[in-house]
Amino acid sequence: MSKRLATAAAAAAVLATTVAAPTIAQARSDQPSLDRSVSAAAGAHQRFAMTLTELHGKDRPTRVVAAGTIQGRGTMKQRVVKQSRHGEVIKAVLSLPHGKVRLQVRDRSSMKLDLHSCTARENGKGTWRIVSATGAYRGATGHGHFVRRTFIVGAFDDAGRCLGQSAPPASDTASVVADGTAHR
Repeated sequence: MSKRLATAAAAAAVLATTVAAPTIAQARSDQPSLDRSVSAAAGAHQRFAMTLTELHGKDRPTRVVAAGTIQGRGTMKQRVVKQSRHGEVIKAVLSLPHGKVRLQVRDRSSMKLDLHSCTARENGKGTWRIVSATGAYRGATGHGHFVRRTFIVGAFDDAGRCLGQSAPPASDTASVVADGTAHR
């Protein structure tokens, strides 16, 4: 798995754990009005759902859907700031219609390789915390847990042999669901 993909997958971890909350379909409803972009409810449930895709070593924009105190659809950028045997610490920025939300994520993952099919599955989980926000989300605080599921298809050589970790994957797709609470 490429380092860049690992970073994206880890950031995806910023968002995940399943709790009864608005579904992704509900969160994808029409763009929220400014009045609905930040709920006044203290300690309201917050969900972030993210999709990360990398094709032939190139990252596609990471899509984010937020439902709860912070609502909207947008994109996410992230970077790994610390790696250790205990996992990664990631800084992520969610760019939503009415402001930006900065998160710190702690991600742990495990991977299962299948060299016969030239695929891998990576599962991650961890915690996320809002460290700052701008625009309509200014002053927001919150934290929670996330779960990440990643499916990787490796690259093949001209003879059809799996190149394994010696080459960037042909594709990598991660889905992250993060649940918790957010306050405004």
